[in-house]
Amino acid sequence: FNADEEGFELERFVNLETLSIYRPSNSVTTTLDLTPFRSLTTLTIKYDYGLKSVKFAGGPNAALENVTLWSLQSLEDFDFRDLKGLRDLDVQNCDKLSNPDFSVNEKVTWFKWLSSEVASLDLRGMKSLEELYCYYNYNMTQIRLPKTRTLTYINLKYNNLTGELDLSYYTSLGTLYLNYNRNLTKIELPESEDLTYVYAYSTGLTGLDISPVRNLATLN
Repeated sequence: FNADEEGFELERFVNLETLSIYRPSNSVTTTLDLTPFRSLTTLTIKYDYGLKSVKFAGGPNAALENVTLWSLQSLEDFDFRDLKGLRDLDVQNCDKLSNPDFSVNEKVTWFKWLSSEVASLDLRGMKSLEELYCYYNYNMTQIRLPKTRTLTYINLKYNNLTGELDLSYYTSLGTLYLNYNRNLTKIELPESEDLTYVYAYSTGLTGLDISPVRNLATLN
C-alpha cells in the first residue's frame, strides 16, 4: 500500500504477519514506527527517499525473519541487532546504511547487499549463512566472512576487494564469483569436491592455485 495515503491507519492491523510498503519520492514521513507489530515476519519497504528511521519490536524472540529494503537513500537508522530471528536480508541502494552491525544475526541463511557506499562488511555473526550476494559496492575493500561450513554460494563481483581473500575454510562452496575486484591479488580456494564454478577474471590476480579443487567444471 501507499503509506502516505490520507486516512489510512496502519496501527489498526497489529496482528499483521506480512507488510509491504511502497512510498513515493515526495514522502514526508521520516520515521516509521513498527513496534506494535510483534507478529510481523516479513517486511518490505521500497522507493522512499525521505525515510530516515525504522523502529520495530526487537529482542531475542523477534518474529521478523525476512527483510527487503530497496532504494531508501535517506535511511540511516535500522538496527539489525534487534532482529535476532532474521533469516533472509535483501538490501539495495541504501547508501546511508554505512556501518551495519550483524553481530547477533546468527540465523541468517540468505544475504544480499547491493549498490551501497559501504567500505567494509563484517558478517562473522552469521553462523548459518548459506548464500551470499554482495556486489556493485564499489567502495568496499574488505569483507569478513563467518566461520561456517554451510556456505555454498559466494558472489562478490564488482566490489573493490583488496589484497588476499582466504576461502580455504569453505569446503561446501559450490559457486564463487570474484570478477572485477581489480585490487584482489590472491585467493586461497578450499579443498573441495563441491566447488564447480569459479569466476575470477578482471582482478589483480597473477596466478591461481586450483589444485585443491577436484571437480571444477568452469574456470573463468
